[in-house]
Amino acid sequence: MEDMPPPRATAPSLAGGCCGDRRRGVPPVLEEGAHASASALEHAGPSCEDTLARSPSSAGRAAREAPARAAHGGGAPRGGGASPPSHEAGASPPSHPSPASRTSLPSHPRARGIRHGACRARHGASAMSAMSATALLAALLVGWACAVVDVAPPCPAEADRADGLVDASRQLLKARRDAEAAACLEKAYAASPSYLPALVESASAAARGGDHALAVQRYKLALKQEIAPATLNNLAIAHQAMDHHEEAVAAYRRALRFDEDDPSAYYNLGTALEKAGEYKLAVRAYKSAIDLEPEEAKYYSNMGGSLAAMNRTETAERSYKWAIKLSPKFADAYYNLGNLLLGTGKVELAIDRLEAALKLQPTHEKAIKKLADAKQELENKVAAFKVEVDQAIDKAQKMMNRGEI
Repeated sequence: MEDMPPPRATAPSLAGGCCGDRRRGVPPVLEEGAHASASALEHAGPSCEDTLARSPSSAGRAAREAPARAAHGGGAPRGGGASPPSHEAGASPPSHPSPASRTSLPSHPRARGIRHGACRARHGASAMSAMSATALLAALLVGWACAVVDVAPPCPAEADRADGLVDASRQLLKARRDAEAAACLEKAYAASPSYLPALVESASAAARGGDHALAVQRYKLALKQEIAPATLNNLAIAHQAMDHHEEAVAAYRRALRFDEDDPSAYYNLGTALEKAGEYKLAVRAYKSAIDLEPEEAKYYSNMGGSLAAMNRTETAERSYKWAIKLSPKFADAYYNLGNLLLGTGKVELAIDRLEAALKLQPTHEKAIKKLADAKQELENKVAAFKVEVDQAIDKAQKMMNRGEI
């Protein structure tokens, strides 16, 4: 799942400095770290050299420039009559000191160095005061929160294009807001019923929500536009959830035409065939999956179920044991083996395997029930054995009384 990049935290505008923000109303951006970059501070205002270029070196220069400023309306920048950039509503432009209020410094080389140093000092002090500790902390907290929490915007309230709604639903799904994502996908489908991503993804959302009939309907519409193995596979799964096993088998077989080297496709086909009662074909499908991926334990475990249904108990037992050997923590394989052993009368071994399954997965409901059945059967066997022993003792006593032994 691709995470959304965390939104950037906008730092406060560094008004002031030498002459404020040269771009007027465009605040610098604080990157995702805690520190303002050098480029961000450069955007805080014009450089000291720019200010000094505009600052008169004597009162005489100020006096000569004053009439020119008055002729241009007093506020136009030097070098042209263009008006200054407009500001957003409510934002105050940086204030610029008038030429008369600026302190004139002599033009001696050392004095020019002092003038540059003083301007840099003013620039740095103003920037540091504006970029206060509180603002930095706020930016840090916002950036951290956005990095930790995957913030997804809500689905657009008004009608929007289908592709935009699908994109919004994906972000909601990443944020685990499934209900909102499903509603957003329904909006996308309503906006454009023929839009393929809306069809496929709304079908998947319907399947997740348990509406498998709607999922089947949407997947079929999508397949009319484009035949894709993934869509066929999802269609088959939806059919299986509705116990439409023959339809599921047909969809899985269509998917296999696109990729005959996909072991999971053969495994899925095997499960559908097994549910349909086609155990021999199911075993064949599981074997195809094993040939392609021989170290996958669940293929052996499921094949054991089909073999057991065909009364090939010894082969089924070996298949379950292979699954356990490949995956010693596979609780279902222990359960399946225990269930098989119980059915063949090996109650003590069955209890051992069922207890192993529950040790790995204490909430395994089938194993809990089957273990209770196994223990009850063991008690019944013990009770029956006691009855047989008592009957044998009674018979022997009678024979002794008659002098027969």
